Amino acid sequence: MRVVLDANTLASGALSSAGAIAQLMDEWLAEGRFAVVSSDKILDEVERALGRRYFASRLAARDRSAFIDLIRREALMVVPRTDVGRVAADPADDHVLATAVDGEASYLVTGDHALLALAEFRGVRIETARELVTLLDL
Repeated sequence: MRVVLDANTLASGALSSAGAIAQLMDEWLAEGRFAVVSSDKILDEVERALGRRYFASRLAARDRSAFIDLIRREALMVVPRTDVGRVAADPADDHVLATAVDGEASYLVTGDHALLALAEFRGVRIETARELVTLLDL
């Protein structure tokens, strides 16, 4: 099974030691229960997020860099080519949807309310981290 974790979910995963996001990170990296699909553009957004004061005050620069390297090494990296049109309220989210479609993901995990309102896009179910943990019975 393939899953796209959006940039905010991945950035939160850099800090989370408990809760749904931490469970997903553990099930991906330690247990191999699913594969994460990502793209350079999503990782660029994660890197920008980790550079913001909130994350920078909690993670050293080398740890932020190591986290990005870990994702790049462990995720299935795709170059989305599908034009999804202007589906999402935020045009940047169209890239996340295209990554999920071209990466043949079953799920897209996000906390973004506009994306969650779609519920499903071209066969990709859009869920919160907590919802996916419940669906997968983790």
